[in-house]
Amino acid sequence: MHTNKYPWAAFLRRFHISGVTFFCLAAFSRYSAAQCEHGWSSQFSTSGAPGRFGIRSITHYEPCGLIFAGSSWSAGPIDISGVGCWDGIRFYMPGRSLSSIGFAIQGDTGGGLEIFGVMAERYVVRWHGGDWEYVSPISLSPYIHALCVYNDGNGPALYAGGDFLMVGNERFNSIAKWDGVAWRPLQTGLGGGCFVLKVYDDGTGPALFAGGPFSRAGDQTAWSVAKWDGQQWHGFGGTDGIYVYALEVWDDDGDGPRRPGLYVGGQFDFAVQPTGEWIPAENMARWDGQTWEAVGAGTPGTIRALKVHDDGTGAKLYAAGGMEVNNGQPMRQVGFWDGQTWNVLDGAFDGGGSSGTQVYALESYDDGHGPQLYAGGTFDFVNGTVAQNIARWDGQQFHSLAHGQGLVGQNPWTMAAFDDGRRPAIYAAGYIDAAGDVPIDGLARWDGQGWENTSTTGAILYLASHNDADGQHLYATGGISRIAGVEVDKLARFDGQHWEPVGATQFDNGGVPATLEFFDDSGGEALYIGGQFRTLGGQTFNNVARWNGQQWQPLGAGFTNPSGQTIVTDLQVYDDGNGPALYACGWFRDSGTTRVNGIARWDGQQWQPLGSGLTYGTAVHPYPYAMAVHDDGGGPQLYVAGQFNRAGGQPAPSLARWDGQTWSTFGNITFTDSTPPVVDSLLSFDIGDGLGLFIGANALRVNGVQLRGLLRWKDGQLAEFAGGMHSGNPFVLLGRHEAGGPALYAAGAFSTVGPADAPIVSARFARYGCVTTVNRGDLNCDGLVNAYDIDAFVLAMQDAARYAETYPDCRIQNADTNADGAVNAFDIDPFVALLVGA
Repeated sequence: MHTNKYPWAAFLRRFHISGVTFFCLAAFSRYSAAQCEHGWSSQFSTSGAPGRFGIRSITHYEPCGLIFAGSSWSAGPIDISGVGCWDGIRFYMPGRSLSSIGFAIQGDTGGGLEIFGVMAERYVVRWHGGDWEYVSPISLSPYIHALCVYNDGNGPALYAGGDFLMVGNERFNSIAKWDGVAWRPLQTGLGGGCFVLKVYDDGTGPALFAGGPFSRAGDQTAWSVAKWDGQQWHGFGGTDGIYVYALEVWDDDGDGPRRPGLYVGGQFDFAVQPTGEWIPAENMARWDGQTWEAVGAGTPGTIRALKVHDDGTGAKLYAAGGMEVNNGQPMRQVGFWDGQTWNVLDGAFDGGGSSGTQVYALESYDDGHGPQLYAGGTFDFVNGTVAQNIARWDGQQFHSLAHGQGLVGQNPWTMAAFDDGRRPAIYAAGYIDAAGDVPIDGLARWDGQGWENTSTTGAILYLASHNDADGQHLYATGGISRIAGVEVDKLARFDGQHWEPVGATQFDNGGVPATLEFFDDSGGEALYIGGQFRTLGGQTFNNVARWNGQQWQPLGAGFTNPSGQTIVTDLQVYDDGNGPALYACGWFRDSGTTRVNGIARWDGQQWQPLGSGLTYGTAVHPYPYAMAVHDDGGGPQLYVAGQFNRAGGQPAPSLARWDGQTWSTFGNITFTDSTPPVVDSLLSFDIGDGLGLFIGANALRVNGVQLRGLLRWKDGQLAEFAGGMHSGNPFVLLGRHEAGGPALYAAGAFSTVGPADAPIVSARFARYGCVTTVNRGDLNCDGLVNAYDIDAFVLAMQDAARYAETYPDCRIQNADTNADGAVNAFDIDPFVALLVGA
């Protein structure tokens, strides 16, 4: 294989920078001195569209660029509900949110440029720059699949096709026309549903063509495709299958003698001529107004979208759907027809969950960097990179849209800092599908530069780093049965090189440990675990156990809860002045015959209550989630958080503290209804301005003011920390001392951090601490932007992991020269401008 020794040379040729210009670049060097400021990191953004419900339609709409339509999904800092606009740099949502929307189309019905859509597959809605409005208060029930604007000679009008029979009390049969006042039938409609509508001129003038599972149009026989000329229906053969999903008009010989054809895609084996003759046409055929013809050998696999696109080398017809192979070549959902042959694209779509890997929509769009083809559907990855249902084709290969290093999937539940011998790192675990562009199977490692995957089977609920007698280890527990290829039973440890099971663990069926702690109760240091398990190795433990290095031992009677689930959610060591002791909290009421109410202290023989404990009304057990030892100036106290309304009989809205003798509250927290707030996490940590208690909460009302996300209790005040989080809350907090000073890490269900009026995108993972100023363009970190940065820039574009290894003291964000939160092809032109001093 030929390797380019000087990658910058190809880079310069691509942008037509002459040799003279190159040798003069040093003269235009720009100084870029690094600085350290405290704040939230911008490394963990995601500007793609993560979500499991898929994108069902993409349409070019000039006021916002592209419109993506589907169900609810996330896009960078905002949650998209139904429709999102993409302007080439970022997503935003036009108008108010809609529960779901599909099959958006562009059209002008006389009232100016508008966008039409289908909300919840039942209601036609319209947006023209203000807000969404119903086209008609009458629903077309049950489903609408297609919209199209067509002028039948009486002015542009909106047509809707779907599975509906009635509009109001009148029978329409799958297709209807909105004339601006009311819905009108098209004669007797279609004898079956309608999946797609398209305007095409077959030589007799523009007409509306419909495709779908029908065999009749009006009083005409029509095989899945029919023509409406504004007055009546026409049949002209069609296909042998009922599934016609896509129609597109294309002139495959340009200025040649052939007229533009109507290309039909779907799931069928034959095209049927108007004379009744059947010709082989696998899933795709062409109609020229007179006859049907096959399109090459067709496509093995259903076609769901067709689009003409010119990437600069001439127009081609692109087809997408669930195709896998063509002529023995893998197509992986998208390929193109150049008029003579089918061609395979350099793209591999993967994932998509239970819906499978499908591409439902294609759209050609020039965002200012040349025409590109956008694809939407149900997929997680493209070419191994996180794409989450949206990708773009630049003429060479498919790419995900802009993304950073955030977490994709559901939420991380636990974090721990651990030095595995390579460099100190943060490990995060939970239901994580991807971190940045790295696919993740449950456990991810962040070393400050990039993410790394550790494959697990089953969910990790808790991580902890501990210095054992034989060295530092990372412990993992939860529902795991395999980690990094090693068979384990719910509990494992890692020495930096190898994972191994801990003890001969044999939990009862469904038993899962959820937390662990190390404690010396005068019998030597031992590992304590808590969670949801009744027996272990055939012996009764009741949700808490001790591992002494040789065997598992019960801790008294353990914990039970006669009114619901029993789970030990957290273990914590606390010295109340009488010596260190182990405390447990969770969803439990009793320990044997002793009422403890959600929290208890282990005295070496049995579990002791803390006064009257925690309560939540009279019929609901309390839900404590986390504990932390913190000294706010009056001595160390044990703080507990969760969802409860009383501690020791006193009102305590989900936060309380225990000093060894009595319970107390803090922070002037109030709640106005019967449901107390939810507080998920606690951390006592000094971020550099004094010790404070960090609190992760969904929402707390303090002195009448609603506080959200991340709070801090310090100097007798409870307030949002660094702007809080206004898009979700952290489930786990971690403090760590790094080379640049202390840093706070948070993981959870949020997508932004900082003030609501100036949020920073940080998807499910965030860092606050010393943030080195991004020196855009200085990729070798020598303080200058010049020709010596070219190799490093190319490396950052091609291989982020290798860049991090080669330049360990640099930040890859320096390559984000257009400051959109992503490192991709859109940064090339700004980088060249920096080089030449533009």
